[in-house]
Amino acid sequence: MDIRIAIIYKTSNFNMAHLTVTQRMEILIFIGCGNKIRTQQKVHNLFNARYLDNPITQSTVSKIESKFRETGDVKDLPKSGRPKITRDKKIDIVLSMEENPQSTSTLVASENEVSQTTVLRILRKENYHSYKFQLVQELNEDDPDRRLQFCETVLNLCQTNPNLHQQHPQKLNVWAGIVANRIIGPFFF
Repeated sequence: MDIRIAIIYKTSNFNMAHLTVTQRMEILIFIGCGNKIRTQQKVHNLFNARYLDNPITQSTVSKIESKFRETGDVKDLPKSGRPKITRDKKIDIVLSMEENPQSTSTLVASENEVSQTTVLRILRKENYHSYKFQLVQELNEDDPDRRLQFCETVLNLCQTNPNLHQQHPQKLNVWAGIVANRIIGPFFF
């Protein structure tokens, strides 16, 4: 064995997946057929002499040969597990939300034949955040006046009716709101 091949052989990571289909077929050709069959060691040496940057082990030759005998092909079998979402599918999901922002993730998932979790994960990566629109009480212009009036009424009741005051120990409620970059309040009750 050549010294160059031996050094590469010892420092490289051997993995059959790094070989192209053409290289795998070439290994089969090196093995030969009929009366002229080479040993796995000879095929290993021939391949490594030809492809110095991508050496293989003798067991790789054995695996490729047995795979070909079992399946009739040298290609890898399809991987198990969840299939990857293509870039086109991701673009379709984002575009469907752009076209109809009121659409639900469940509807987008069924339109694109993916799970709702996948839709939410893709949208989150694209900085889309789901929210549920909720109606809340609106503050009117006269609200502060009515709140102040309520506080004064309760304070007068507490002063005129000492039992009411004793039943409810003194407490202070404070309300403040934040809208955009403004603070509303504080309001004391």
